[in-house]
Parts: sequence; C-alpha cells; structure tokens
Amino acid sequence: MTEVTAPPGIELVTDTVSDRVAGDTEITGWPIAFISSKWGASDQNRTSPRDAWGDVTIYKTQGGRYVVVRESLSLRYHASPTTCRMINDIPPGYAAYRKDLEAAADDLEVPECRPCPECLPPDQADLAEDEQVRYEWPKVQVTVCETSARAVAHLTRSRRGGSDHAQVSEPVRALLAEAARADPDWQRGERPMVRIS
Repeated sequence: MTEVTAPPGIELVTDTVSDRVAGDTEITGWPIAFISSKWGASDQNRTSPRDAWGDVTIYKTQGGRYVVVRESLSLRYHASPTTCRMINDIPPGYAAYRKDLEAAADDLEVPECRPCPECLPPDQADLAEDEQVRYEWPKVQVTVCETSARAVAHLTRSRRGGSDHAQVSEPVRALLAEAARADPDWQRGERPMVRIS
C-alpha cells in the first residue's frame, strides 16, 4: 500500500452526509476541497441564495482514496398537483407539508423555502398544516474513487444520450485546483486520459 500523506493544515474529520432515501453515510477523511454555487459567482454580488444550487466536497481518506460528495439543494416547492414538469415529463419534487418546508429551511440556513413562480403555490407562511406541496428535496451522491485521477474523471466525464462527454465547468475547475493545492498526493496521481480513434 502506498503511504498516504496527510494534507498540511487540514484536520481529519468525520462528517455525516444525510439522504432522506438512502440514509446516512459517515465519511472520515480530510476535506481537501469544497465548492458551492449557493451564492452564484463572486461577481454576481447576490444578497440572497439561489433557489437551487450544488455543493461538492472532496475528501481524502486515511487509506488514500478520495470521496466525492455531490449535493443538489433547493429552496423551491411547487403546488400539488403541479403543472411544472422536468425534462423527463414528470413533476418536480415530492410530497411535503409546511413542517417539512420549515425543517428544510432550517437545515439550509435560510428564513424560508420559496414558492415556484410558475405553478404559484401559496407562500410557506400561508400553507395550512395539512396542505400538501411538492418540495424539491435535497439529492446526495457519494462516490468513492481509488485515485485522484478517478475523482477527476468522475467530476469531468458524463454519459448522455449514448455518448461520452468531457467537460470541466468553472466551479469544477476551481474545485480541482483547490484539491491540488491542499493535497500533496493529488498532484502525484495520474491524470485521466480520453482516447478518441
């Protein structure tokens, strides 16, 4: 086994990532990189968070593996039933009530969730206790990668419509640069290669 170098200046932590469907995942490692689109790009000078955003954290474990945690988060809720549709023509969100929205707002550290401007459900404060809406519950993806190269590939490669795609968005580019600065082993890892013939 290769000797694992502790990233300088970063404390070993144990974090719990919660998913309302899959349950909890406990991760022990060094958080070497984090990026969030909650407040948009720095030049946007937002005074309130976006309605929907993503957070990505990369951990390095004591065993030398990398864990990529992607969280899709949202403040938005819809009427139930709703006229809104996602790309696959199903309605967004899942059943929720006012108490669920209040708990979600507390978890996301915001005053309240936001009604969809398209299907126009009542404001959160005006919802009856038993009135159902469709909340866009957080979605979590935890991926364990054996090497930094696999972590890079996971964050930059996708398969859509039967084709492979390689794309590095600006937030992912910043995340990968932060990981490279924080972790001495990250730079020593192989870079992924795409072969096209």
